[in-house]
Amino acid sequence: MVPGLVFLLAQEQHVAQATSLAAMVLLGAVGALRYGVEGRAPDVPSSVLLAIGGMVGAYFLGAPLANRLPAKTLQQFFGGVMLLVGLHMMGAYGWLGRLLAHR
Repeated sequence: MVPGLVFLLAQEQHVAQATSLAAMVLLGAVGALRYGVEGRAPDVPSSVLLAIGGMVGAYFLGAPLANRLPAKTLQQFFGGVMLLVGLHMMGAYGWLGRLLAHR
């Protein structure tokens, strides 16, 4: 969603990330509801823990850090993370999977 907001709608990186996060609240709720309708309800205790941790992290670490970075730096960092995650999901970084599995 963020690349689309930045490149297609010419939104500034900070605004695009905030807009994407706000949209995910509703998208996530609808997606979880649909999974539940299909008989694959989310793990509610894990969802609550993830939500609490994510909210605390976003409020006290993520958003303040992002707001301090210049838009270009934030865009490069975001792109780098997306690239690494994408490569990992494609299996290009077997070592990363092994590293994460040993945590």
